[in-house]
Amino acid sequence: MKRVLLLAFALLFIGCSDSSLRKLEDPPEPPPPPNPQLEVYSDDTFNPALIDYGNINVGNDSARLVTLESVGDDAVHIHDIKLVGVGNFIMENLDTLQPILYPGDRWELKIIYQPEFDESALSQLTVFSNDVEDPEQNVNLIAEGFGPMVEIHPPSFNFGDFELGCYNDVDVFIGNVGRAPLEIIDTWIDDTSSAGEFMEFNGVMPGTVVMPNDWTATSIAYEPVDIMADFAQLHVESNDPLNPDAQASLSGAGHYEAVVVDQYLQEGNNQTDILWVVDNSCSMYQEQSTLAANFSSFVSIIEALNVDYHIGVVSTDVGDNGQLQGSIPIITSSTVDPAQEFAANVNLGTHGSAWEKGMDSAWLALQPGILGPGGFNEDFIRPLAGLRIIFVSDENDASSLLASVADYVAFYQGLKSDPSLVVLSDITGGPTGCQGPGGNAYVGTDYINGTVMTGGISASICDSNWSGIMSNLGWMSVSLADSFELSESNPIVSTITVYLDGTVVNVGWQYDVMNNAVIFDVDHIPPDQTQVDIEYAIYGDCFD
Repeated sequence: MKRVLLLAFALLFIGCSDSSLRKLEDPPEPPPPPNPQLEVYSDDTFNPALIDYGNINVGNDSARLVTLESVGDDAVHIHDIKLVGVGNFIMENLDTLQPILYPGDRWELKIIYQPEFDESALSQLTVFSNDVEDPEQNVNLIAEGFGPMVEIHPPSFNFGDFELGCYNDVDVFIGNVGRAPLEIIDTWIDDTSSAGEFMEFNGVMPGTVVMPNDWTATSIAYEPVDIMADFAQLHVESNDPLNPDAQASLSGAGHYEAVVVDQYLQEGNNQTDILWVVDNSCSMYQEQSTLAANFSSFVSIIEALNVDYHIGVVSTDVGDNGQLQGSIPIITSSTVDPAQEFAANVNLGTHGSAWEKGMDSAWLALQPGILGPGGFNEDFIRPLAGLRIIFVSDENDASSLLASVADYVAFYQGLKSDPSLVVLSDITGGPTGCQGPGGNAYVGTDYINGTVMTGGISASICDSNWSGIMSNLGWMSVSLADSFELSESNPIVSTITVYLDGTVVNVGWQYDVMNNAVIFDVDHIPPDQTQVDIEYAIYGDCFD
């Protein structure tokens, strides 16, 4: 019992004594928790939350550093690093980052700016970590990328509807709206649906450099050649990285000014006077025989064409004074055997002058006094008949009565009111001479010139078979009109359509630019009384 009381007393005493409570020790403070701290800063000492790359040209780059430093007393865990925004910023060494930075560790991230085109770049770098106070830390990235930027003005152009034969042109401007020099590599036109109606002239020279906010120009012309709608693209190839092949669209259309129909009635007569001028010098025996043997081909053609013909033969010896040869000097369609009579007349012998003067002989034979009453060539030439003169010689002409071949041609054509009724042809050695089974021959230049001036036929005297030559000359003997001049001087050739008695004819004729006429081939000449209609469109008068 005493023990219990003593303990109770002791407890009571202790609970009431302040001095005894102060003697007891306080419990220790708990240690501070681990504190991972991360500092993220740029290499800009004045603004560590910013990197300003300045102005960088396309094709160049710039590298800057962002430092991640563990400044706390515990390890920093890097959860992620993101770069978001506008601009070609590249984190070059991100793969070398250790995800844990221990206190005092430092790591530098290299960020490169490499502009791809003209731009104002703005991005933000964000580092995510276990930093309790600042788990997301940012660094802003800014830059100006200077690049060329091509612009075409106008971007499209419609030339409108033009008459064929007319054209228009427009200047197309090529500018640089970027902030670095623009180099034009080339310009060209791609005809997407036209036939070359769009043309570039005064173009931009390859290698031309256009400075920022400056312009150059090229000119585009449009000349329609048909009535179809036309489309094309102007291409501008440059060093613009965003648009290296810039394009502008071009369009237009053409139309005829009018469609013309020229109408003719074939009213030619079938009379033709044919003068053969045959060399009778010592070298011509074989050629005379060949001519005689093949004359039947000539006769068969002209008779099939119902030609009312006069045929005469003179030599190249001016001593004969141009007199028609033979017992029947004028062979006609009523002659019993025209081929036999011609063979007799053309075998003139080979004792004529060595100075062959075919042009002079024809000139003498066609003198008015000789052709008139009492003349030895009386009635050979008829007023309305066509005149064909065919020269056969193995040497060039040595005529001297007139000054030139053109003078002789003018005299022959002066015999007719219509010069086109007079046609010269030749069977000679050609422009260089010839050697063959039909004989040997020197050049026949003067005779050939006369043939060319009048639209005749040239053939080689050295050929062994003259049947083809004689057939062609037979066709040439027709005096019906083979040429029809158009009334308008500016036809669109591709539109010319020929009708014979209302039926379209696509072969046997061609358009002659020099004479502005439709000319029929000798074997397609329209028969007498044929209605010939020629339809064609004409080019526009660009100044009306």
